[in-house]
Amino acid sequence: MNSSDPSGMCNANPFSGSFWTNGNCLAGAVGGPSGDSSSSSQSGAGTEGYCVSLNLTYAIANGQVSACVVKTVNGRQVGVTATWGYGLGVDSGDLKTIAKGILEKASGQPLRLLKMLKGLADASGDATWQTSNATDLSQLRGKFNYSSFNGGWVLNGGWERFHSPCKGSTVSGTDWSLGFGGGIQMGSGTSETGVHIFDSGSLAARVASDEINAFNALNPFSWFYGE
Repeated sequence: MNSSDPSGMCNANPFSGSFWTNGNCLAGAVGGPSGDSSSSSQSGAGTEGYCVSLNLTYAIANGQVSACVVKTVNGRQVGVTATWGYGLGVDSGDLKTIAKGILEKASGQPLRLLKMLKGLADASGDATWQTSNATDLSQLRGKFNYSSFNGGWVLNGGWERFHSPCKGSTVSGTDWSLGFGGGIQMGSGTSETGVHIFDSGSLAARVASDEINAFNALNPFSWFYGE
């Protein structure tokens, strides 16, 4: 533990760029100011974590923001991530709205047209279990491409597959989500992720790790992950 910063937060301002780009405050730590993301002493068999996300759509355009608490499967690294992304997709609800507008000849009636355009906007929230093949949390930092599919009635479940577009990188992962809503949604786009790695043994790391373990106890799919 870093005795000068027992919380493990160091720079505790999540709105500062260094919080997400410097990992933690220990120089030389993995993901830190002079860290080496390939350090074998910190490598894990993959990463897992839990996220909350907000998804915004309008017609074929979509945007998303999410925050996750994550750790390597071997528990040597624990941290948080923040992600934002944008892309294109289709929503069965939007297709229904457009079809209804066409049938009602909305283009010739301003009020109906306005109602149709308003109906194309949607917002939803999800809880997500995330897994990846990254051997170090710092490998989750940066740009990723994603593709997603969601569907359901009342309860909406789905997955989002993400992978690094960087040449030579094989980092990829999957978000398994559950939320409220109906219909079918498919999309793809680009996202950007920031990572903050807590000091090993710090209070923040212990609390975050305990939170992930508690969710894992309730998530039967996680019981076999990393075995």
